[in-house]
Amino acid sequence: MDAQPATTPDPDVRAAAASPGTFTRRDLVRRVASAAGRDIRQFEIQPIVDAVFDAIAEALAAGRRCEFRDFGAFEPVLRGPRLARNPHRPENTYHVPPRATVRFKVGAGLRASIDRAFRPAVAPPSQPPNQATPAT
Repeated sequence: MDAQPATTPDPDVRAAAASPGTFTRRDLVRRVASAAGRDIRQFEIQPIVDAVFDAIAEALAAGRRCEFRDFGAFEPVLRGPRLARNPHRPENTYHVPPRATVRFKVGAGLRASIDRAFRPAVAPPSQPPNQATPAT
């Protein structure tokens, strides 16, 4: 029989191991439930997270800008019609109709957090080169 580990890994650590490159809605539910403490379970958090995303989607669909200080802003924009070309057959052009899309502008707080996370470790200042002493 296998021995159980002395401590149970944090659910956020397990989630990160399951999907190393992507932070999903499920990961967000786990993180919020963990931050809320033992009184709230994940299945209670799920409808709240869903309601937040639904409210943002509805506001964007209505043409409203969604701004979250220090995180960023979502803004619906209409891309105009354009002509596109097939790179394999450049003589053929295609009409691309206008379409709605969402633009995201990063907030100052999020930008600073990302910059800190991806900034390379600061190396100690390099020593000045040894200068030869003049011969007398």
